[in-house]
Amino acid sequence: MIPNFILLTSKGLITLIINYYILRTSYNRWIVDKVPRRESTADEFSYDVFISYRRNSNTDAVKLIRTALKSRGLRAFVDIEDLGSNFFDEQLIKVIENIENFILLISPGDLENCSNQNDWFRKEISKAITSKRNIIPILKDGFLWNQSSELPNDIKDLPRHNSIKYSTEYFDAMLTKVVSFFKDSSLSINSMG
Repeated sequence: MIPNFILLTSKGLITLIINYYILRTSYNRWIVDKVPRRESTADEFSYDVFISYRRNSNTDAVKLIRTALKSRGLRAFVDIEDLGSNFFDEQLIKVIENIENFILLISPGDLENCSNQNDWFRKEISKAITSKRNIIPILKDGFLWNQSSELPNDIKDLPRHNSIKYSTEYFDAMLTKVVSFFKDSSLSINSMG
């Protein structure tokens, strides 16, 4: 019989680790195959806030905001994380209709494509306005409302919403202010920090 300390030489240890990962991967695949699949829909879950953003400029900030909200016990819906299978457009509209609070993260240039009726950023904003969601614009990277081009009729009232300036330096204070704007008062009181 070979002593265990000899088996755990560097070559033996590497072999042991590789075998472990192969077995674990095989087991995980077997488990996944045994679980019945079903269509997932985002509206099956309860969320405290929907976060809308232009993907090309704000994805990292959105992930940071979502994580910080989660640490305060709040659930934020973010499309790239929370959309399941099915038609994304129908799901997004349903989710916006069912979540009271709507964070809108805006950077310079983000509203330029909103003249296009098929622009999803515009569609999300428009749905939030027509559904009378509690819209909380967060202005990032020096965005100013007067820099935005003329907005289409369905979102023209957007600049009338009270806005918050995004801050990396004072992120916790900024997030506390965002949460204080939430409609459900129990959310803002219980999640202050």
